Amino acid sequence: MHKCVNKLRLANKLLTLPPSTACCPILYRNRLCIGTSTTLAPDRFFSSHTTNPLQRLISQSQHLNSPHHHHHNNMSTTPPLPSSLSPVESAKRQAAYLAVDTHFPRPSTPPPSPLLIGIGSGSTVIYVVERILQLPHALLSHCIFIPTGYQSRELILTGSLPLGDIDSYNHLHVAFDGADEVDPALNCIKGGGACLFQEKLVAVKAGKFVVVADFRKLSLGLSTVYAPGVPIEVVPQAVSWVKKRLVELGSVNPTLRMGGAAKAGPCVTDNGNFIIDAPFRDGCVVGEGREGVEVKRGGKGGGVGDTATVERLAEEIKKIVGVVEHGIFCRGNAKAVVAYFGMEDGSVTTRTEGV
Repeated sequence: MHKCVNKLRLANKLLTLPPSTACCPILYRNRLCIGTSTTLAPDRFFSSHTTNPLQRLISQSQHLNSPHHHHHNNMSTTPPLPSSLSPVESAKRQAAYLAVDTHFPRPSTPPPSPLLIGIGSGSTVIYVVERILQLPHALLSHCIFIPTGYQSRELILTGSLPLGDIDSYNHLHVAFDGADEVDPALNCIKGGGACLFQEKLVAVKAGKFVVVADFRKLSLGLSTVYAPGVPIEVVPQAVSWVKKRLVELGSVNPTLRMGGAAKAGPCVTDNGNFIIDAPFRDGCVVGEGREGVEVKRGGKGGGVGDTATVERLAEEIKKIVGVVEHGIFCRGNAKAVVAYFGMEDGSVTTRTEGV
């Protein structure tokens, strides 16, 4: 009983905040959540009087996205205040808000069946969920949110949003996710967080796949910006064979990903598999032409190459025995239709498929 009384006291205190507060916290499903404001005022989203459950995850994402982080698990737990957000973080938030405002389904009448929304992982997706929590409760009550892994599942539960399982649905209305690298044709590399299989399963089932990232993920060719290369989820017993085949495809020093300081041994995915990171910075070698003539595409320092070569490499990797899934997201493998980037100057850039 005392917990309920304390929660009501906290809610009453928060509801007395000045009207200038960007969002009005409410009690929803016995948790403190964000109300129905749709004003895009990211710098004032959190009042200094409130404690939003997503603040801890935002703090963790800033650590994970720092240039000094290398798959370690030492996360800061100090929530950042809005004024402490860097220009890049503010731009990422703006990009995420714009993506949700533009692509989150808003039917004029209650839908006959739930709206199915895919939620990915990564630092920018935290801001996607932050914006979703500002949507009207009447809309959210008709939604089911499908996670791509443990982090996104925690985001959904932390926000008290309805949670669903990907194996229960074969068509989602839209999926929001981040990316590790995006080329001009919206081909993506994903899997830096080791969730690539479930991320791709969610994306390929989505009627619309929307990417949200920052300017550091933009590249002229895949495997030029994201240094580890293409993440590939493999069955543990097949690691040596897969590495051999990747070298034959042109990868330079494909590496089994380790679990970091907090875990001895390899990184283990949510599905119990291992991850191999395969760089293709100097291009790839794919069988093409008559009599199986092998043609090298890309070029030194140019990455995988054009879209046709990206798609061919994706096919060749998937053929390797022991590969569960790879982190190349392209046509036929969950192609993004639009991407939003928070830029260094604080602005937001939008790219659409084919532009």
